[in-house]
Amino acid sequence: MEIKIPAELHLCGQMITINWEDGLAENWNRNGEATFNKHRRIKLDSNLPRGTLEETFFHECLHQLDSLYATDLKESQIKRLALGIAELVAQLQGG
Repeated sequence: MEIKIPAELHLCGQMITINWEDGLAENWNRNGEATFNKHRRIKLDSNLPRGTLEETFFHECLHQLDSLYATDLKESQIKRLALGIAELVAQLQGG
């Protein structure tokens, strides 16, 4: 079972657009990215394997939440939390 990644999210009253880009990992050495300017976005590499894609989605959502709540998480903390959330969701889905 896989999660549905929407075209947009609403977190803390802010709309976050989800964009897809072919070759983001290959060309820019990143699976995804989050932007925090006037138009909040999450960009994901559309060529990622499903498990990696979901973990990357959670990772970028955590960056957005970190920015919105001003929690000042470190990258290592974001990585570990994203992995934990991906594991939790997989278990909840029976995976």
